[in-house]
Parts: sequence; structure tokens; C-alpha cells
Amino acid sequence: MDPLAERFRRERERLGISIRELALETKIREPYIDALERGRYDVLPAVYVRSFIRTIGTSLQIPADEIKSLMDATFDDEGSTSGRLPASSLSNRNENHRSRSLMQPSERQRQLLHPWTW
Repeated sequence: MDPLAERFRRERERLGISIRELALETKIREPYIDALERGRYDVLPAVYVRSFIRTIGTSLQIPADEIKSLMDATFDDEGSTSGRLPASSLSNRNENHRSRSLMQPSERQRQLLHPWTW
């Protein structure tokens, strides 16, 4: 288990807070908190991972500089973790999004977007 995940779980248990209570306090869904505590960053929405970490760390009263150093040790400069969230999966997702956005709208989409022209 990575140090960040272990630190979160250990601190939450030390404070006697359940995952449910932490979820209510932070407004982060229970499965996401559980995934963070297991170091399963690949099942989380990638754009929110660092924000979730900061929010949970603050809620657990972990000093900001410690959270930052744990995040730096866990994530590389591109935001991926060692083997958990390959950078290629992010680039593939962006390529798929770009190709979909370049597609021509369907007939139904055209009707919905411009009802006065059909």
C-alpha cells in the first residue's frame, strides 16, 4: 500500500471516524474514500483525485505540507501514479474525446439544435 493511502486510513481510524462520517463531512462519496484508502486511484475520476486528497487530508487534520509531500511521492509530474493510472489512458481518453467532437451531428441532434431549419 502506498504511504498516502496508508496515512489516510491510519489517521481516520485514529480519530475514530468511519468512512461514512468522513463522506458526510467532505461530501466525497464513500466508494471514492475507500478507493483512496486502498491506493486505487485508477477507479477515481482523474480530474478530482488531487482535490479529494486535499479535502480528506484537511478533514483528517493532516498538515498541508505533509499532504503535499505524500502527493509528490505518489504522483509524477503528469499526474499519474506508478502503474495505477497510466498516462497513456489519459491521452487515449483525450484522443477519443477529440475524435467524437469532430464527428458530424446526427440528424436528430441537428433537429434538436436547430429546430427551425428542418
